[in-house]
Amino acid sequence: MPWQVINDNVEIDTSLITCAEYQLFIDYQRKTGENPQPFHWTSRRFVPGTAKLPVTGVKGSNAQAFCAWLTEQYSLGFK
Repeated sequence: MPWQVINDNVEIDTSLITCAEYQLFIDYQRKTGENPQPFHWTSRRFVPGTAKLPVTGVKGSNAQAFCAWLTEQYSLGFK
């Protein structure tokens, strides 16, 4: 992954989040009763054939929650 180092404690991933990556977050959030699904998805999963495309239509609050979730997953050794 391409990373931009900001300082000793902060790095930013400069690649786009794919539909498949965001789906992992959606699946996790649904277990807690949340549904951060992009507004234009018409089913509970991304459209077949779009797994590697950048996810779009995500509310700002869901994007922030995704970043927090991903940070937590990496601290637990998520790859």
